[in-house]
Amino acid sequence: MIAQGPIHFVLTLKGIEELASRTYRLDVKLRNILFLIQKGSANFEAIVHHSIFPREEVLERVRGLVNEKFIALSGGGSPAPEAERTAAAAPTLDRPIKQDATGRRTIVQTGEDSFPTLDLGASTSQARFVLCDYCLDQFGTKAQEQIDAINGANGIAGVQRVLDDIYEELRGRSPDQLSELAARVREINETKV
Repeated sequence: MIAQGPIHFVLTLKGIEELASRTYRLDVKLRNILFLIQKGSANFEAIVHHSIFPREEVLERVRGLVNEKFIALSGGGSPAPEAERTAAAAPTLDRPIKQDATGRRTIVQTGEDSFPTLDLGASTSQARFVLCDYCLDQFGTKAQEQIDAINGANGIAGVQRVLDDIYEELRGRSPDQLSELAARVREINETKV
């Protein structure tokens, strides 16, 4: 678990899902640490500095988050093997996930499909709001089924599955509406949790 070079923590997909939708119902102390890492306090000293909790308690909580795969260790410029195993074991969508040099995770486009997908770091609540608004604009009173699916989706991964269904429906029925949906997806991706 010890890596060469400067050690810092990164959120795994499990950690991102917890922040976005409280999937795992972590307590406030654990969520505070996840939030600090998300906001840029990536090493232990920075977490302790910004946390309101005692150092020993933060250390214990960080160890627990690593063991439970909510965060992973990363040393130097590339993720540690533990981080790669954690990312590989994390729940994924039907599409593969890639991570760019800044650590931003996105869903890989497949085949000829160039329609944008949701950034896994985007705000789930913002995604729900924007997509529900889109469905009301496009489908009017017939949007209730899509809105129920969006609101019932579990985390950003679940919202992406609903978005995939909406995309497939529009692609076959009203392809002229896809450009507006793509614009809404880009708007969602500009938000971060």
